[in-house]
Amino acid sequence: MVLGLVALAILAGRQLAMAILMHDASHHSLFKTKWLNTHLTDWLCARPIWNEVSKYRPYHLKHHAKTSQPDDPDLGLVKNFPITQSSLFRKFFRDLNGQSGLKFLAGRVLMDLELLEWSVSNDPKPIPRGYGLWLISHHSLYLSVFAQWLNMRVWKPVILPSAIPVQPAQVIWHEMHQMLRERQYVDAPPSYLDVIRSLLKNN
Repeated sequence: MVLGLVALAILAGRQLAMAILMHDASHHSLFKTKWLNTHLTDWLCARPIWNEVSKYRPYHLKHHAKTSQPDDPDLGLVKNFPITQSSLFRKFFRDLNGQSGLKFLAGRVLMDLELLEWSVSNDPKPIPRGYGLWLISHHSLYLSVFAQWLNMRVWKPVILPSAIPVQPAQVIWHEMHQMLRERQYVDAPPSYLDVIRSLLKNN
């Protein structure tokens, strides 16, 4: 049981790290050449986690162009926050018991069959046939959907092994977020516990 939980944490951390590297490559900032950012990253980072750089890049760039606007493709990840403590615990429970993984699996199959639009959000749209929507339990770290400059999604480092899926690949040091903080456009980062608390509704 203990070894299984340790293995789960390590695997989840490595999968998140691959997703972060795919994200950087989608901005052409992981390697110096377009070929490496598109093709090498696609096979070494994106496809092992059932993703594709060619699909993720235009999707993610639209998110940056339309952040927190009605046509932001990632808006579904944050629009319901803050939530109650019981709701947050239910999300964590679905992650731990495999429900989130089964929903991800079903969603990716439907997307590959072109029955759903490609998305990493939790509200992809049918293409256009009347099939049900796929839901992914994805927990964003936005503090407020429409406070764009406050939503840097960066927090104080947590002293844990790099394999633990909290901050792999130095994700907390996003270059743009760090630049904004150095220029005093945003406040000092919260702790990881503060981020979790920010997801909850005030009693």
